[in-house]
Amino acid sequence: AFSTFAAPRIRGAILDDLRRRDHVPRSTRRRQREMARAREELAAALTREPSDEELAEALGIDLETLWSWKQDCEQAGWLSLDQPLDSREGRSMRAQEILPGEDGEEIEEELNIAQEADVLREEILKLNEQERTVLSLYYFEELKLREIAEVLGVTESRISQIRWKAIKRLRERMGHLREGATP
Repeated sequence: AFSTFAAPRIRGAILDDLRRRDHVPRSTRRRQREMARAREELAAALTREPSDEELAEALGIDLETLWSWKQDCEQAGWLSLDQPLDSREGRSMRAQEILPGEDGEEIEEELNIAQEADVLREEILKLNEQERTVLSLYYFEELKLREIAEVLGVTESRISQIRWKAIKRLRERMGHLREGATP
């Protein structure tokens, strides 16, 4: 079946995109998961939060390595643009004040673009399987309409119809979101 062919490729493309957008190294994400898993297992066994020593022992690492991992994971966290930052002059300032752009306009625009991309991903997932497949093969795998038609066993004009129908549906849904209304 086609879904056997397409599902892993679509999933792979989505995971590649998510990894590309993540500023945190995979090793740090892996360590976060390892520490969380060990902490949960120890908390369940001890019926309390484990100490750093217990956590390090469960992970098979020394205490300094655990602290280093924790520091890496904390630095991987998100930073609020409104969060006060400590400065050397004793004056507190917001992250937004030290980023480029007048009054953080560039940053706000980037955030809006990122939010729209997230909403678009959600809306794509709401399309039917055939529409998602056509869009994935066309935009992510960069297949031509003729090639997609061969894979799906339909005509090239049918693929074109499916693609435009999906795009129209996405534009309508995204237009409603920009206007602040729900479809």
